Amino acid sequence: MEILEIITLLQTFCANRGWHFIYGVNQFERNLQTIREYLPDELVLIADFRVDPTYQNNKITKVRYTCLFMLGRKSEYCNTANLDESNQQKYDRRIKDLIEAFTVGVIAFACENELDIISAPITVGLNVYDENIDFVISESVIFEES
Repeated sequence: MEILEIITLLQTFCANRGWHFIYGVNQFERNLQTIREYLPDELVLIADFRVDPTYQNNKITKVRYTCLFMLGRKSEYCNTANLDESNQQKYDRRIKDLIEAFTVGVIAFACENELDIISAPITVGLNVYDENIDFVISESVIFEES
């Protein structure tokens, strides 16, 4: 992997899986009209990151990325995103598969690009942006060595 090319690699990774990709949380908010056109069950990965390079002899030898990943899926309101659902039903019907898709995806991304995942804590956001999009959200720490 070319050092500091994480966004290009994420774009390619998502395209190869048929996922939508948005770089930057603010970009997502500006593109709500596009998101409204997403079909139910389509996945979208939003990514933002902070870079902390380590230098040795004036060269970057290692990079620590703190990445904000949001993997979301639009739900069809009448079928799966019911306001009367219990938290357990939401988990069983919508969140469990989304967490699995995120976990499998982040591991595959790291393996394909020779990255090292240090941590990837997960939280959930339901019905975000009034678009019935559920998200698995993670602030992951990933290392890359040159």
